[in-house]
Amino acid sequence: MTSGKNESPGPLPIDVQIQVDQQPGESVSITIESLSADGVPIETEVTPSPWVKKSRPSLLTVLIPERLKPAHKPVKIPQPTVSVAILPKVDLAASSRSISLEMTLFGLSLLTYLSTRLIGLVNFPIYFFTDEAIQTVLASDFVRDHFHNYDGDFFPTFFVNGGQYNLGTSVYLQIIPYLLLGKSVWVTRGIAVLATLMAAISVSLALRSIFKVRYWWAGTLVLSVIPAWFLHSRTAFETGLMVSLYAVFLFFYLLYRNRSPRYLYAALVFGALVIYTYSPGQMVMLVTGVLAGYNVFMLRDALVNGPTWFKDYGLGGMQYGADQIFGEIKNYFTRAGYKDHPDPLLVEWDRCGGAFLPPGYDQGDFREHRWFHLRS
Repeated sequence: MTSGKNESPGPLPIDVQIQVDQQPGESVSITIESLSADGVPIETEVTPSPWVKKSRPSLLTVLIPERLKPAHKPVKIPQPTVSVAILPKVDLAASSRSISLEMTLFGLSLLTYLSTRLIGLVNFPIYFFTDEAIQTVLASDFVRDHFHNYDGDFFPTFFVNGGQYNLGTSVYLQIIPYLLLGKSVWVTRGIAVLATLMAAISVSLALRSIFKVRYWWAGTLVLSVIPAWFLHSRTAFETGLMVSLYAVFLFFYLLYRNRSPRYLYAALVFGALVIYTYSPGQMVMLVTGVLAGYNVFMLRDALVNGPTWFKDYGLGGMQYGADQIFGEIKNYFTRAGYKDHPDPLLVEWDRCGGAFLPPGYDQGDFREHRWFHLRS
């Protein structure tokens, strides 16, 4: 490194030219410091700043601003000093290639995920269950009734399904596809499949941003081969949507814990959507809130922002609270039938599990669908 200065004892030089032998990937940091007669720093400025110009690949011109020059110009006053620090060499080209390769693999992972969901979507699962069809049916009736539900509520929080208020977000998700494409098995399931992309993306991004996993893009592939998720992500059940929204909630919650409190707002939004998508989501979020309650920072933010968020996301569901609680109790007795069949507890659990099987399945022939296999 070489430097050139105007050495005349008169006025301070207007500029300082510095010759730097800079290698690819290296960056240059320049500090401009004005000293008093005693050698005490008066003011310091660190580049990058508008005072540094690059005229040639290896020549830097530093223009010293007037405020960094002493008011008088005796010969003994030291001139402003310029120091150059060359930062460690970084292979920017290799880093760029690495990022590009990772994003390419991530894109291929998402494409693989979508392919394994959309190919043969109408043919598998072999059934198109009533709980899948009800999503589009309720959406069409909602549009037909000028955005009122069967009870006359305008843009309700929940919709009635089998005498219970347990559907919400999944119905709203089907409105625009229904208006554009009508009713069909492929459209109903296809929209649900696209919604599960939220889970695939959230898992991989959490592995990259939070857990610092090298092959973070493989998280999407691992999720795609989980048998239970493979089945549910190819259906229009509200379960898949709830799990996907919960995955996004967890991702933003982890960002809130590890990066910035501002991510708490997004976490609360997706947490509310989990509650309003599927009735078991209420218990899931309740348990999650209890487990996360030890975090005093989240408690502080909740106390500050809680009233507003409760008004926006909590009051909407309270009108259905009592009906939903009694609906869940009714649902248990309808499916389990304990009061009509006072059998031992394990036998009752076995019957409860069998009640969730699709029509036409014989528990005797399909013993893998039995919970405890207590009966012959």
